[in-house]
Amino acid sequence: MRVPPYPITTTWNLPIPNYTYIQYVEDLVDHSFIETEVTSDADGVVEYILPLDKVQFDRKFYIKFYDTEHEHTLYEENLDIIRPYANAKKIGTTASEIADYRMLELVARSIIDTIIPNGFYNFKKVIQTVGQGTDYFPLWYDTNKVLKVYENNVLVYDVETPEANVYDYI
Repeated sequence: MRVPPYPITTTWNLPIPNYTYIQYVEDLVDHSFIETEVTSDADGVVEYILPLDKVQFDRKFYIKFYDTEHEHTLYEENLDIIRPYANAKKIGTTASEIADYRMLELVARSIIDTIIPNGFYNFKKVIQTVGQGTDYFPLWYDTNKVLKVYENNVLVYDVETPEANVYDYI
């Protein structure tokens, strides 16, 4: 669940203790990936801290661990980072209450997702298309914010550097 404090730390129970793995993390939105060498502890546990820029939106990741020779995949799993509709840790005080509220949140999420297909998620989406020769680019998605715009492989708008934007009317 995507709740503060950030960054989010994940824990992975791997099959071999005290072993050096190659950790492959792929962002399934933009297909960028990071490979790092990690070593499991005596219990076979590896912690991975998601970068802060990866937890600003609801995201889906593919994570796998393989040997250093890239021959054998030893563990793989998907990881979904989503904002909960209610933070169970703020509502409940004991561990059993928190677990109950998490289950109720999951039930509420399932009901809402059956009625509203896209739910209330805040996903990052990459849209790539050929222009129509106009100064207008139609978006067929519910859009909250435009982060970057490229024209002919040249960055013309970036929300993080407004002083360098060619187009200020986005």
